Amino acid sequence: MDAPKKDTREESKLEALIVSLDDLVFEIDSKGIFLNAWASDESRFFVPKSVFLGQKITSVIPGELGTRLFDSFQEVLTSKKHKETEYLSPVDNKYYLARINFVKCNTGSDRVSVLIRDITERKNFEIQLLEAKNQAEQALKIKSDFLSAISHEIRTPMNAILGFTNIILEHEHEPQILAYLNSIKYSSDNLLILINELLDFNKLDSGVINFEKLDFDLYKEIYELEKNFSLKAAEKSICFKSQIAADVPKFVTGDPYRLHQALGNLLSNAIKFTHTGGIDFSIELKQKQNRTHTICFAIADTGIGIHHSVHENIFESFVQASASISREFGGTGLGLAITKKIIDRQNGKIYMESVPGKGSTFFVELPFLKASGNPQSEAPFKEQNFDLSAYHILIVEDNILNQLVIKKTLELCKANHKIVENGEKAIEILKKEHFDLVLMDLQMPEMDGLSATKHIRDKHSEVRNKNIPIIALTANAFTQSKVEALRVGMNDYIVKPFTKEELYNKIIKQLKD
Repeated sequence: MDAPKKDTREESKLEALIVSLDDLVFEIDSKGIFLNAWASDESRFFVPKSVFLGQKITSVIPGELGTRLFDSFQEVLTSKKHKETEYLSPVDNKYYLARINFVKCNTGSDRVSVLIRDITERKNFEIQLLEAKNQAEQALKIKSDFLSAISHEIRTPMNAILGFTNIILEHEHEPQILAYLNSIKYSSDNLLILINELLDFNKLDSGVINFEKLDFDLYKEIYELEKNFSLKAAEKSICFKSQIAADVPKFVTGDPYRLHQALGNLLSNAIKFTHTGGIDFSIELKQKQNRTHTICFAIADTGIGIHHSVHENIFESFVQASASISREFGGTGLGLAITKKIIDRQNGKIYMESVPGKGSTFFVELPFLKASGNPQSEAPFKEQNFDLSAYHILIVEDNILNQLVIKKTLELCKANHKIVENGEKAIEILKKEHFDLVLMDLQMPEMDGLSATKHIRDKHSEVRNKNIPIIALTANAFTQSKVEALRVGMNDYIVKPFTKEELYNKIIKQLKD
């Protein structure tokens, strides 16, 4: 019986189709020898077909590239699965993609087909994109490092200013002196707000803020906002009313701190821009779907209002209603931008209605899960609840003014304490003396707080108590700093400037635990 004839017409059609492609196509047998090759322009082979046909891959393509392609060829023959590999050709300095396919032959002699495609344009674009990404990340790191350094440099003296002011305010003073002290405190608090806004904006812009998912008492958060801002409204002789609809769940799951921050920004603005009339703060259930409750917070004021020309971009960074707003009321123009980012990142939405001269209403809609239980909240701070006179606290701080602030603050609760100015001296004194808790600055000469903590926690350390509670005291407000502090073994973290209440509560929590 005669062997079946090849369909030369079909082969010609197939060859014409392959040649029409802007690729190079090769057929290679199981020994790695070139059997055939096709191209729309055979000059692109670099070596004439007559030279490489019948030759082995590694003979035609010497060096590392030939070995790499031959290894890929063998891998395809073994696995019987296709493989793609990219390479830079040493001949023309272009990038190519080689797709190697397994071909099963009826004669039993398996082979592979190789399609080579020029991807230089795409590869150059990817390289440019990667370079741009690296440059952007480097610029972002430089900006973050700069803001971190600036934060530390500003917060350190701010801690002294606010700390001493609060300590002095503990005593009675003549009305005129008291007025001066309150002015210093007011100005310092406002400066701290501006610093925090810049840092929060940077963190939100960089996407480095993580949002908590905690069970919390929503009514309690609203009450705290009402208590704080009704006092501020009373100072301006304007009304403040709040109302929670009966169907709003009391316990929800979300981020109470960021909720407090976003609503606090809006309430602060409402009071700032309202001279007569008042503020209405209302909370309603917008939508309920299974356990998800979308809650609408509305803050209406009778203030100066916002002109319709800036309604569309009022939530953009550094935008204020007018240039006169900045001159008269101050601020960075970041409050609403930060608030919008906080809301957007939690899949909520914020919008507003306003009439110049009559007031504005800002609406925030946020989804919360209804909490399964009743979360326990910490008891409010009461100074008389705890006496620190039975405890010995080590203060590790290099700044003399901050040493004095912490010292005077601890003396108000009769705590026994000693002060050293760096991590090395902290380790030495912890080897010799007993302490119940360490307040540790992070940035110090000789040995910083992180290194000192690692040494204290080391199982080979010679300190008397390797498990002593350590609270970080730092002017660095960036999240990464807190993560690193907890990672090396610190128990808690306080950002300067801190309040007496915050310091006491952190100490008490660690000593009780």
